[in-house]
Amino acid sequence: MRGGDEVHILSSKWELDIDDKIVKHKFCRLSYNNILHNYKIFKKIVKENKIDIVYIQHRIVGIYPKIYNFFKERVPCVYVLHTEKLENNSLISSLCTYKGKLNIAISTRVKEYLIRELKIPQEKIRLIYNGVDERNLKPLDSAERNERRAKLGIDKDKLVICLHGRIDYVKGHDLLITAIGRLSESQRNRIHVLISGEIKNNPYYDQLQKSINELQIEDKVSFIGWCSSQDILGISDLMVQPSRREGFPLSVVEAFFMKVPVIRSLTGGAEDMQKCCRFVAVNDIEQLTNEIARFINAYDTSEINEYEEMSDRAYVFAKDNCTVSTMTKRIREVF
Repeated sequence: MRGGDEVHILSSKWELDIDDKIVKHKFCRLSYNNILHNYKIFKKIVKENKIDIVYIQHRIVGIYPKIYNFFKERVPCVYVLHTEKLENNSLISSLCTYKGKLNIAISTRVKEYLIRELKIPQEKIRLIYNGVDERNLKPLDSAERNERRAKLGIDKDKLVICLHGRIDYVKGHDLLITAIGRLSESQRNRIHVLISGEIKNNPYYDQLQKSINELQIEDKVSFIGWCSSQDILGISDLMVQPSRREGFPLSVVEAFFMKVPVIRSLTGGAEDMQKCCRFVAVNDIEQLTNEIARFINAYDTSEINEYEEMSDRAYVFAKDNCTVSTMTKRIREVF
């Protein structure tokens, strides 16, 4: 909209408030029974509003422009893939994947997947990193950090380790909790772990709590529910992101802007962030434990300079590549 474009969004649900100038249209949730119904909605919106480009954000809705363009291309489409690999490769899912005229990969790993698995020619792919709104992502001063920690009952001398994102198996919370349990007693006594995310009606959260109780680290871990990135990263000394699958993790980019050092798994985006993080192999609890212990041991020594220098590099990388304005500019160039 900032560029004067008219934007129509089709979705089965609205989790966020969106600019009133953007037109919202209601889809039914996709099932075999309503594909035809949704296609009629799609066709009507494209024709009546003279849509110039369709931006496909999820493979499952690619079926509609694919049908619409089956005999000839009536509206060009851009397909973006947000994860490093597609889990469901059934015939139906493959039919839903519409590769469009151009494709956007959000990381090098995703680009390689598009070429290798979806057989998309390299010249039809544009690499565009995810961007965040960095305006509210500024490090806090020590007084404000201590005040916010005190409200959560965290001693100002503790090292705060956070995991920020939805509470889901793919995000690897269980790996972090197991790693904390494997630290030495003296190392555990120096830290407090903060975990954000929704916990209601979440069986995975129940499993995590069971593990915490079994490891007897209840006093070392706090679940603080949904919160802003500024709130949790602003009081954290380290972010751990041990995901089992990613495309290009936004929470890591937010940590870059907050100058919080990151330990993350070798999932999507790792190749692009090579000098910005410490890395561990996916599902490697021993390596994760060692990396966390390494940070704790380095904190009060000159070795912490390595992490500070890494955070400085990460900030420059994010500032140059991962703002909303940069992402928007690059997507508009594709359009």
